[in-house]
Amino acid sequence: MIEPYRFVGNGASAYPVYIGAGLLDELNVLTKEVAGNKRRMLVSSAAIARLLGERLSPLIAEAGQPILFGDGETNKTATTVLGIIELFLDRGLKRDSIAILVGGGVVGDAAGFAAAIFLRGIDVIQVPTTLLAQVDSSIGGKVGVNVSRGKNLIGAFHQPRAVISDVTVLGTLPGAELVSGLFESLKSGVIGDVALFDLFRKATLEELREEALLLEIVRRSVDLKANIVSSDVREGGARRLLNYGHTIGHGVEAALDYAGLTHGEAVGWGMLAANAIAVRRGLLSQVDSEVIEKAVFGLSPRKPRSLDRAKIESALAHDKKFSSTKRVMVLPRRIGECEIVEDVTTGEITFGIDAMTERMAV
Repeated sequence: MIEPYRFVGNGASAYPVYIGAGLLDELNVLTKEVAGNKRRMLVSSAAIARLLGERLSPLIAEAGQPILFGDGETNKTATTVLGIIELFLDRGLKRDSIAILVGGGVVGDAAGFAAAIFLRGIDVIQVPTTLLAQVDSSIGGKVGVNVSRGKNLIGAFHQPRAVISDVTVLGTLPGAELVSGLFESLKSGVIGDVALFDLFRKATLEELREEALLLEIVRRSVDLKANIVSSDVREGGARRLLNYGHTIGHGVEAALDYAGLTHGEAVGWGMLAANAIAVRRGLLSQVDSEVIEKAVFGLSPRKPRSLDRAKIESALAHDKKFSSTKRVMVLPRRIGECEIVEDVTTGEITFGIDAMTERMAV
């Protein structure tokens, strides 16, 4: 019997997270243990099915024909969700069914949201196949889709029954997708794990691609996020720390119509914007800001040819973290410690965007 790496949550609602090498080959057995008597249904993308079909075949043989849909951020929409629900109905899924979501963040978010609202909620098992999903989106139960005005503006909290992360699949990722996840993990280092941040400082980008190091990165990132979300399930307090780099980063993604940069790269640039505001406020030393910037540049984020500040600011008007009276951002105090600031001004946000675009021009 394969033992979980750890549990997320508290008491009876806690769910296991499995992290290791070769777990995809045990997926049929593992999901059967978690699902019990529930009917299983594999949900994935067509691309993942082509890439990992042989390793998924034991599960498919028992669970039946999988539900497949298009991958990529452009498919993370309400239209996709409704299409998945129609397929749930076509396959005869009931409240005692369980969806096994194999793929990156788009699969986990879109299919997870479909499961959350289908028959008022059916169980899911998250099987993330990208580094970004393994270190971040598969943990904590947030599912949802984008709309034209912003990212993840339609969604729900729907905790999985289990998360199963196989680091061997990361070797199949395109370079940009792997680096996208590295940025999200680097963010975790800044907000609460100095040792994780130091790993990025000391290792080259080529070394960070090694399986043993990726295993450590996934485990440390999951530990940090699991500890935070276990104490704040619905993002009312400490969980907001996980948004470091995301406020302006999401604005960058929207301004670029979700093309040209990965989510992780946008977060990396958003970290530099947040740092500039923190330095201006006297929260963060210039020295620490430069150390973080060096780590960001060490992952070689791409630079957009042009970026419209007005479009970024327009997207920020719909940021979920902003209330009707407060503009909330996560700003670092030092490496390994950030704070939630609820009185960020529009002038500071403009300053942060300008500072970020200046660094893009270097």
